[in-house]
Amino acid sequence: ERYLLSIERENLAFEKLIREQGILMIPNDYDVTRESMTKFRTLCLKTDSRATTTADEERSKVIVDMREFNAELPTILYKHGMDLITVTLEVGDYILSPDVCVERKALDDLTQSLNSGRIFKQIEQMLRHYSQTVLLIESSEKFRHKKVNGGPFQGELSRRSRDTRALFTILIRTNPKMRILWAGSPKISANLFEEIKLNQPNPNVDTAVGIRSDDVGVQFGDNEDEGNVQGSQSTSKKNPGKKAQLNPIMKRQLSNIYNLGSGDVENLMKSTIFNTPQDLFKSGKEQFKNAGLSENQAISLNEFFNTDFRYRRN
Repeated sequence: ERYLLSIERENLAFEKLIREQGILMIPNDYDVTRESMTKFRTLCLKTDSRATTTADEERSKVIVDMREFNAELPTILYKHGMDLITVTLEVGDYILSPDVCVERKALDDLTQSLNSGRIFKQIEQMLRHYSQTVLLIESSEKFRHKKVNGGPFQGELSRRSRDTRALFTILIRTNPKMRILWAGSPKISANLFEEIKLNQPNPNVDTAVGIRSDDVGVQFGDNEDEGNVQGSQSTSKKNPGKKAQLNPIMKRQLSNIYNLGSGDVENLMKSTIFNTPQDLFKSGKEQFKNAGLSENQAISLNEFFNTDFRYRRN
């Protein structure tokens, strides 16, 4: 009986100790020290004639989507001396300047986005609103065991075999203006961001928040000939000084038509003969030829638009 009582007292003592440790407040020291702005960026700001503020007043600012704070990168950017502006972004994850937008993808997220097609829409929206679109592919410690032949990204991309690689290739070829950054860790990503922002102005918060992902109107940029692009008059009035580009969503849909390549679709959309898909569907062979299509393509397209939906049996 004495032995059982001693065992019971010992168990009660351990239970009390565990409860006390569970509610015991232990001070934790967090490293919140920040680096100052790099001397190179300070020099760039001093020599930049476009700068409206002095180098001492100007500090690097990055607009960050609030959902990105589940990752390690925002914390590292803060420690590198950048001021983070947290908002809810519909297009992009990081806005480094008025022209630079970054979409960050971890390796597993990249594979899922490629297979679901989400990354194609995201890049398309970024290209519509920003002249410099960057896809940041970031690795981390959990992917180290997936290295193949020393490459930190090959293991994950080869897991889904050729399909994932093919989709990634299609993404690159479909969006030639997109830039890709490969980072082995969040620290490397932060260093890349610093280099990009060396001679770049800080982004505008109101402009970044005002960009909506459901905006599928005409695309704007400086690389298209204004005389060859058919944009609506209302769009031109709302955006004076900007040159309308072809609607990428409409271009992609028309590219699915048999016997029409990407260049043929561009010729049709830039032609003064057609302004809407309805104009295209109601036209005939001669109009197609005048728009730049070959004889065979004009005949094929005319037959396609005049094909009966129903099969008729003799």
